[in-house]
Amino acid sequence: MINSGWRDAKVDARNPNGWIVKSPNGSTDVVVLFSGEGEASAKPFPTSPYDNRRIRASNVGETVISEAKFGDINAAKHTVGDRIALPRNFSVSWRKKLNPEADYSQWQFESYQLTGDLGSLDWIEKAIQAYRAATNGYLKTSTFDVFAEGESLFITYSAACLTDIAGERCEVAKDPENRWRYFDELGRHALILFNGKGQKVPH
Repeated sequence: MINSGWRDAKVDARNPNGWIVKSPNGSTDVVVLFSGEGEASAKPFPTSPYDNRRIRASNVGETVISEAKFGDINAAKHTVGDRIALPRNFSVSWRKKLNPEADYSQWQFESYQLTGDLGSLDWIEKAIQAYRAATNGYLKTSTFDVFAEGESLFITYSAACLTDIAGERCEVAKDPENRWRYFDELGRHALILFNGKGQKVPH
């Protein structure tokens, strides 16, 4: 019969740091690679699955976004499809088809571009949280949307939303500061981060 004390001492000798422990269900031994407490927050972390903040370009009528680039708080560059915690600045190019009824070979375009800063990052984050708090449903995927109407460029933040009733549209409380409104182009309320006129690009 094996002495259990000797057996335990032998195991301890091979595990001097205590990194080998029983699995949660006790069926086997496992090695602890990390142990720690996560950061807690009352609101979703930016770019997490609950507020992923993905950059999206939306075409409106005959106006098409050609290119959209954003710089973040760490000066890293992001483009359409990327997730970004907070955009600091932007560079967007777009064009409008002037004669959509003409034959493909005869189409004519006006091209625009605009580069600028989005202002205070604190204001943007506070406005995002106010928008989310004003929504009466379960917020899902969030986006930074870029779209243009002719020479006018919009950059917005919004989130998809569900309610307990199938097919019911979420409501967003009216903002006394008029920071958000309903956009037919997006099919939902959106927080306006920027609205300005582009510079026409010579042909």
